Amino acid sequence: MKKSLIFGAFALFMAGTFVTSCSDDDTPKVVCPIEKTTFNDVKGLKMTYSGQPMLGKQVEFTPSETDATKGVITLSGAPLIMSAGRENVSDAPVMSGVIPGEKTTTINVDLKIENDVVTFEGEDLNEAGRKVAYKGKVTKDEMNLDLSVTMPKNSFAGSKFVITSSSNLVLSWKADEFDFMGGKYDIENALKMSLAFINIEGKTVDKYLPEILGEISFLEDGNIQAKYKKSIKDEEWIDSPMNIATYSVTSEGNIVLYINAAQIIAGVEGNNSNIIQTVFGILPSLKSLLSDGVTLTVRNNENGTMSVFMDENVLLPILKDVKPLFENKDMVNGMIESINKVQPNFGGLAKPILNAMPNVIDTTSDMEIGINIAPVVAE
Repeated sequence: MKKSLIFGAFALFMAGTFVTSCSDDDTPKVVCPIEKTTFNDVKGLKMTYSGQPMLGKQVEFTPSETDATKGVITLSGAPLIMSAGRENVSDAPVMSGVIPGEKTTTINVDLKIENDVVTFEGEDLNEAGRKVAYKGKVTKDEMNLDLSVTMPKNSFAGSKFVITSSSNLVLSWKADEFDFMGGKYDIENALKMSLAFINIEGKTVDKYLPEILGEISFLEDGNIQAKYKKSIKDEEWIDSPMNIATYSVTSEGNIVLYINAAQIIAGVEGNNSNIIQTVFGILPSLKSLLSDGVTLTVRNNENGTMSVFMDENVLLPILKDVKPLFENKDMVNGMIESINKVQPNFGGLAKPILNAMPNVIDTTSDMEIGINIAPVVAE
């Protein structure tokens, strides 16, 4: 009898354990409703940076395979889509990363799941001191992502500059001489002489620039914003749109400028947009500059101003890309006609320079092309 009771109790224990195990296995597991997905401008990405729309980027959403409350978002540049309906263009240039100076930014996020909607919110701080505050909402077809960024401390963040009122152009170009204006000139002096003849709204180029380009602000979120006028006759300054130009600062104190071509194209109408897309798409040198940024060398001058310029390392690859244009007589004649439309009778002055460009490019040893700027002193 006792043995029967013992065996019966053991059987009930095992049965209970089995039932409990079945119940545990049958408990529905929480599963993230969103699979690994890459969102971009044509695949449901609606992203803001400092409260303003940012285009030309992509965000990959990756849920954890073991924990439904965890996930990863990876921010990067997206291919520049060359025309509507061409989402995957293998040779399209890729935009720079979302955060200036970071090709990719990986952030671990805590997920909240409600039916088919996933949300996340938090801050990411890296070793350099860069902070990203983020807030996202994801469905199967769409991601809304708002970013607020504070870049690491650098020598430019929070500063404002203006173009110097005189001697504001940086122009140095060493290459072989050629025939110009009845004598032998090098490209540097030929260009300086030509610039003296150009007249825009009654002013030479060096006098015109400070009239239409005002304060240049290096914002703490990595944006560069400038005040400008469409004409020197305008009374009010206009603020340039956000997220078109961003920057980072190298350890040497130089600026790396990131141009958001997708953002620019979105704001340009008609045929001009097609021209911009074509130029960015066909020049290999511009493709790398869009992805990696343009390094602007910064030189501090004795009078307290700064020279900010592109050197031969940046400019020569572009010139070598366009060299075939200067070797084509029809193309050169077309350039001369276009120049005459903008600046009457200037085409004749420009012709010997254009004809000399193939050899100038081949013999260039060093270059500096840019502007001189002065800091705005806070009142």
